[in-house]
Amino acid sequence: MVSDRGYCFIYPISIWIPVGKIKFNDVKLPLADLQKVHNFDLIIDKVESIVSKENRVVISKQAIEYDYLKIAFGGSKLKIEGMHKYTYSTCGKPEFLLLLKK
Repeated sequence: MVSDRGYCFIYPISIWIPVGKIKFNDVKLPLADLQKVHNFDLIIDKVESIVSKENRVVISKQAIEYDYLKIAFGGSKLKIEGMHKYTYSTCGKPEFLLLLKK
């Protein structure tokens, strides 16, 4: 598994962060914990490109060859011009919840 962050974010309970009922770290599930339980390789890095003709994923530190590739993009909000400059959503980036609390 390659992920640009070291945790899985649990959105359904994250609504309680801005009102102070739970902390940001309470909503994070460390991928290292999942790795130990489910026995998979984990690399925390950003995917730079996918070279499908060569079965290769390029990350900032190396290139990884694969037989099969599964891609999970996650979710994000549609970016409407000007909207994200003044608004935050509980369904956006996890860090937005900390800005809402502030």
